[in-house]
Amino acid sequence: MRFIVYGAGAIGSTIGGHLFRTNHDVVLVGNPEHVDRIHEAGLRLVTGDKTHVLRIPACKKAEECCVARLMFV
Repeated sequence: MRFIVYGAGAIGSTIGGHLFRTNHDVVLVGNPEHVDRIHEAGLRLVTGDKTHVLRIPACKKAEECCVARLMFV
């Protein structure tokens, strides 16, 4: 199942990052500057014991993403 996290700010990126790092199919939708930064350097997710740099798919508009069965807004 693909998850689209619409509104990939602090909370959406955290939820999407945890889903992605546990092998779920995730796409983030966020503001252009944040998406550009994710494309350039990956999403940095800091947990209690480790920092993960995730190459998670991200887009600037929901229309750019594939169809999903579940969307977090």
